[in-house]
Amino acid sequence: MITSFFHAQANNEKQIDLILENSLKNFNEIKFNESLKKANHALKISEKSNYSKGKAASCIYIAKVLLEVGAYNEGLYYLEKAEQEPFADTAVNFKTEVCRLRGRVYGNLKMYKLAGKEFHKQIQYSYKIKD
Repeated sequence: MITSFFHAQANNEKQIDLILENSLKNFNEIKFNESLKKANHALKISEKSNYSKGKAASCIYIAKVLLEVGAYNEGLYYLEKAEQEPFADTAVNFKTEVCRLRGRVYGNLKMYKLAGKEFHKQIQYSYKIKD
């Protein structure tokens, strides 16, 4: 029974990762509505299965779409939500992306000191990336 639980969990995580991969593909093709729908779907599934990486990545993808269309407050909310996931503590690439996105928002809002701080944090995290 325990083995089937872990097998089901692994399949669920693969499904979430695939949905997120498709969301990113839609985002890159400037199909923001589709990207947002898929990221929201992945977030719901991730929350049900308590998949921290899925929750964090879903929030990032949701934030990316929201920031792209100018919904800065909502985007910042999802960035903050993503940072609260345990996965966020261990993933340097993730922290780098959060800082980059937040810095971009602050720059767009002409909050240049805050933008500078975020970009500086991004650079500091980037030095820790091994690949």
